[in-house]
Amino acid sequence: MKRPAIVPGPAHARWVHWLAVLVSLALAGCAGQPALPSANVNTPSPPTSATARPTPPPSVASPTLPTLPATLTPPVATGKPLVIGQLTNLSGALRRYGEMETRGFALGLEYATQGTNIVAGRPLRVTVRDTEGKTEQATDLARQLVRTEGAEVLQCCANSALAMAVQQVAKETQKVLMIDPAASPELTGQSFNRYTFRTSRTTDQDILAAASYLTKNGGTTFAQLAPDDAFGRGTATAWRKAVEQAGGKFILDDLFISPETTDFSSVLQQVQDAKPQVFIMTWAGDGFEELFARLQHIELTRQMTVATVFSDNVSIRGAYGGVTDLIGPIVYHYALPKNPVNDWLVAQHQRRFGAPPDIYTAGGMAAGIALVEALKKTGGETDADKLIAALEGLTFDSPKGKMTIRAEDHVALQTMYVVRLKNTTDPQFRFFELLAERKPEDTAPPVNVTR
Repeated sequence: MKRPAIVPGPAHARWVHWLAVLVSLALAGCAGQPALPSANVNTPSPPTSATARPTPPPSVASPTLPTLPATLTPPVATGKPLVIGQLTNLSGALRRYGEMETRGFALGLEYATQGTNIVAGRPLRVTVRDTEGKTEQATDLARQLVRTEGAEVLQCCANSALAMAVQQVAKETQKVLMIDPAASPELTGQSFNRYTFRTSRTTDQDILAAASYLTKNGGTTFAQLAPDDAFGRGTATAWRKAVEQAGGKFILDDLFISPETTDFSSVLQQVQDAKPQVFIMTWAGDGFEELFARLQHIELTRQMTVATVFSDNVSIRGAYGGVTDLIGPIVYHYALPKNPVNDWLVAQHQRRFGAPPDIYTAGGMAAGIALVEALKKTGGETDADKLIAALEGLTFDSPKGKMTIRAEDHVALQTMYVVRLKNTTDPQFRFFELLAERKPEDTAPPVNVTR
């Protein structure tokens, strides 16, 4: 079975600051060198910081690729290779997110082409470059991919700030850019341009997924904690708006504290004294583990509903300090969707990499599938006008079920999940109890594009 040729770029070991994410993965994930599905690439092993690899879930079968109709013959590569330039973190603290992105994207191309990696006679070739988390490097590499290496389409990024930089190169070079997993709403809002598409959700979709559930099932009185910076204040504003629209009321002024905080005793005491029914936590700072240790010490989840947005499996296992009974949205977890695409992804990822797919693998796969489906419509042409027309309004099957790229702003309308964290130790990463599956139309954010 052919797979896309993956050409890795230089991988320099430079650690970038990892924003530990709660409630909103926001600018960092929202997103490393991955072990990619290609036999001729030297890559490091998957992360092993959270004990041994899990055994395959008992329910996992081995679904095969979708087959071509009997009346059709398998496609043959007759045309010029179609180069896709992919940019992400292949080193540093966001390496895991980049790994999910690149694995998922390659699997998406494979799935959508029935294993041939050929569209309209054109073999697909993915050229991967490491941004190292640097904005200037991301833009330089994006230009190099287009102007020197012949990339006709771009895909990125593990970091929203980098994605914003790359989308300007896409506009400058008139190349379509597929974004996943970067989650900032600005990418398809204030920073939107017609060349930018996404299969990643926005943090607004996270919040919309959870707000109505929390007001109906957690309570109507709220308080929230966030870091005193642009990320924290922006996320807190979004939460407040969504909760109030859903009928909730904040009984305490939003608690903003320094991102360098490591002692949370006094601020959590304020929350205990106010006695809200729901406490929302957004955090991105150095005191991540201290915050959860304090939560566990005072048993806050026994006193009120504590809400957060959930991240990747390794983070949940390693940084939550054994705290359970948290409630919140998650963009994807392999055990949640029930459909043939996800069945195939889970089985293939387990077989190839010894572990189930993680939170952003599904988004990478969705980006690959969406691109292939659009290229089928254009007959393999990547002219921006034709490809944009094919992508706008496109509905396709993804590991999360049907996904639609909204024509007005290129936001991906998709299923979101509200879950309860029931454990942090399961060897197969089965951490969650599903509380609600929110339909794409239920979490559609407002259109914020000004053209």
